[in-house]
Amino acid sequence: MIDKIFDGSLLEALLNHALQFDPAAQEKLAPLEGKTISVALDMREQPWVLRVSGGRFVFEDEALSSNCDVRLRGTIGGFMRLFDQSGRSHGVNEKLYIEGDLHSAQQFQRVMASLSPDFDTVLKNRFGERLGGMLSGAIQQLRSQGESAKAGIESRLQAYFQGEDGQCATREQSNALQQRLSTLRMTLDRLDARVKRLES
Repeated sequence: MIDKIFDGSLLEALLNHALQFDPAAQEKLAPLEGKTISVALDMREQPWVLRVSGGRFVFEDEALSSNCDVRLRGTIGGFMRLFDQSGRSHGVNEKLYIEGDLHSAQQFQRVMASLSPDFDTVLKNRFGERLGGMLSGAIQQLRSQGESAKAGIESRLQAYFQGEDGQCATREQSNALQQRLSTLRMTLDRLDARVKRLES
């Protein structure tokens, strides 16, 4: 279930929100302009693909993943460690392999290590106080405990989506909810872009 909630548009939102609070973001991302990055985690079938454009990350078609300049693959715990500035060593199951263009891969790692994503704000804005707060707590648990936390998080999410009649939500219901949330987010993003164009 966690793979349904943490989709590519959410990853894009988290990274771009963090970039807003870094005055050197444009400079850091400049060497990666036009580059594509794929993120293949073991919790989902298809990788996410992001392109660097105008000092931001833009979610791209997953079909482009084989031609990306930088390719990341591993566990979600390993991926979350990209933002861990403590220097703490990874657990045995927290793996992340980075392949592709060496210079671009190193620059991407430097940018990620300098970011401090505000998971709480982004998740609550997208999913509401209750579910967003639960997901934010799950992210913090993944960052501190790594892969060992994943089963517990899945269990809590399953319990959250349990219906009033005691029956767990079906995969179709969960997918439908995620689709509605994604559609709403895209609509809000389009409206926000229109407002910004009108203001300028």
